[in-house]
Amino acid sequence: MSIPPLPDGEIHIWSADRRDTDLGHARQVLDPGELARADRRGEPGRSRYLASHLAFRTILGGYLGRAADTLRFDRRCAHCGDPGHGKPAADPALDASLSHSGERFLIAVCRSPGRVGVDIERIRPGVDWAAISALRSLPRLAGFQEWTRTEAVLKAAGVGLAGRARPWPGAPDGGTHPAGRRFLVDGSPEPWYAHDLGCPPGHVGAVATGLPDATVRMFTWSG
Repeated sequence: MSIPPLPDGEIHIWSADRRDTDLGHARQVLDPGELARADRRGEPGRSRYLASHLAFRTILGGYLGRAADTLRFDRRCAHCGDPGHGKPAADPALDASLSHSGERFLIAVCRSPGRVGVDIERIRPGVDWAAISALRSLPRLAGFQEWTRTEAVLKAAGVGLAGRARPWPGAPDGGTHPAGRRFLVDGSPEPWYAHDLGCPPGHVGAVATGLPDATVRMFTWSG
C-alpha cells in the first residue's frame, strides 16, 4: 500500500480492521519482544496484537523508507527513564501512537517535534461512568467519547493512564477551541488539543497533539 507524503503540521490517521490484515508474514516482521507479548494472549487477542503491530511497523517503515522488520523501537519512558513502558519510538523524525479495541485499530503519525496520541473505544454496555468522577454526568456515548479524548491526550503527553488530564481550566466552553478541545496535563504547562475522529459504527475515537494548527487526515489500511 502506498504511503502518502507527511508534511510538517499534518497528522495521518490510519484506520484498520484486524480481519483485513494478512498475518502470514507477521512472525517474520515483529521482533522477539513483540512476539512474546502476542503469545501471552489467547485468541482472538493474539491475532489482534499481531495485526495491529504488523500494520504499525509497516506504516512507520513506509514513512521512513525502511523495511518493517528493520525497525528497532525505543520504549524508554520520557518521564521516569524506565526502558520498558515508554511510548514506542522507531526514529527521532517521527512520533506515532497505536490504539486498538476489539477488531479495530487506529495508528497516528506526525513529524517530530510534534507529538501525537490516539485512542479508539468500542461502545459497549455496562460501563459504570458514575465510578469515574469526571465523566459521571455523561450519557453512554458522550462518556466513551470523552474517555477517548482523555486517553489520547495522555498518550500524546507520554504519561499514560498514570497521568491526569482535564479540560483547560477556566474555559467557559469546557475547553472547546478552533484547534480542538483543549486539555491540561499535570506537569505539562502547554495545552493539548483533542480532535474527535470518524470511526466505524459502534466505535468512537480521538487524536491529540500539542500542535494548535494541525491538519488531521484519515486513511484506511489493509495489508
